[in-house]
Amino acid sequence: MDNELFTRIVNKYGDKIYTVALHTVQNEVAAEDITQEVFIKIYKNYGSFRGDAKMSTWIYRITKNTCFNYLKREKKYREMDDIETMPSLGENKTVEKEMEKVYRHMDLHRAIGGLSPNLRLAISLYYFNSHSYEEVAAIMDIPLNTLKSHIYRAKKELAKRLELK
Repeated sequence: MDNELFTRIVNKYGDKIYTVALHTVQNEVAAEDITQEVFIKIYKNYGSFRGDAKMSTWIYRITKNTCFNYLKREKKYREMDDIETMPSLGENKTVEKEMEKVYRHMDLHRAIGGLSPNLRLAISLYYFNSHSYEEVAAIMDIPLNTLKSHIYRAKKELAKRLELK
C-alpha cells in the first residue's frame, strides 16, 4: 500500500472508526488504541483485500473484530461511567435548557453503554455513522433480518432504560 492511499484512508475513516470503537468499547483511551490498531491492520493486510465487498465494509469489519477482541480480552461489559465532554453553553439559550440537553445526552450514552456489544455496534453504525441496514449487516457479517432484530431490541431496551415507553 502506498503512503498516499493510506493517508486518504486515514483521513476518510479515522473519525468514523474512532466513533464506532468508542460506542462499542465505551472507553476513550481504548477507542484511540483500537483506532490505531485498525489502521495498522489495514496497512499490513491491504494486499489481502479481495474486493468482494466495498472497502468501507472491509474496514468496518476489521474495526468490529478489533473491538470485540478488546472486549473479550478486557471483559469490559459494563456501563459507561461518565461523559467527559460537555457541550458549550450557547449564548442565546438558558443554562437550564442546555444542562437538560447535557443530562439527556449523558443518560442516552449511559443507556447505550448498558447494551450488549452487538447491540451497541448496530446502534453506533446505523444511527451515529448513518449506514444503511444493508451496510451494517454486511459490516457485522450477519443476515439483514438479524440486524433488524438487533436494532429493534436495542431501541426497545433503550426506551425501557430511558423510560420512554
